[in-house]
Amino acid sequence: PFPALPRSKWVAWVKLARATTHAPGVILVDSAAMGQIWQKPFGLKKIRNYLAIHCAEAYANQGAFVNWFVKPFDQSYRWSGCTPIYDFVLQNRDLYDASSSIDTSLAVLYLFGEGMRNNTDNYLGLCQMLAESNIPFDVVFDGDGQYLNDSLTLQDLSIYQMILVTSVVDITIQQEMVVKEYVHSGGVA
Repeated sequence: PFPALPRSKWVAWVKLARATTHAPGVILVDSAAMGQIWQKPFGLKKIRNYLAIHCAEAYANQGAFVNWFVKPFDQSYRWSGCTPIYDFVLQNRDLYDASSSIDTSLAVLYLFGEGMRNNTDNYLGLCQMLAESNIPFDVVFDGDGQYLNDSLTLQDLSIYQMILVTSVVDITIQQEMVVKEYVHSGGVA
C-alpha cells in the first residue's frame, strides 16, 4: 500500500534488499502508486521533485530507481527531476559501485524470525526515523535457522559501534550469543 503523501520512504526496503541479497535493491513505482500520485493535488513541479527525491534516496542508499512508460503517465516532464540524478550517478560511478559503502557506525539488525515476520513495522518505523533524522545506517540481516540460514557472526557486527535490534522475539540461541558477545566486546545494542 502507498503511504500517505508526501512521505513514503523506501530506504528501509532498499537497505533490506542490499542486506539480504548483497545486490542493489531496485525501486520500481507500481501502477497503483503512480495513479495516486497523479490524482493528488500536486503541481507539475511537485511531482517532478517527489520522484526525484525518491530517485536520489534510492541511489544514496546503494539502490536503483527505475522509471517506466505507462500510457497515461508517459509525459516525460513527470520524470524530468530524475534526469540530473541519473546523470550524476553515471558521471560518478565510483561512488555507486558494488564495493562502495556508507560510512556509518550504526547498524539495524534484522533477524528474520517470527518476531520480524509479525512486526515488520518496528523495522520500517526505525528506518524512517533514522532516514528523516539524517543518521546514516546499515542493515545487517540474518535468517531464522529454519527457512534461511542462521549465520550471524561477531565479525558481522564488530565494525559498528552500535546496533539496533528491532525484535528479539524467537531469535536463535546463536544470534543471542553473538549479540551478547558483541556487547561484552564493547559494542552497544
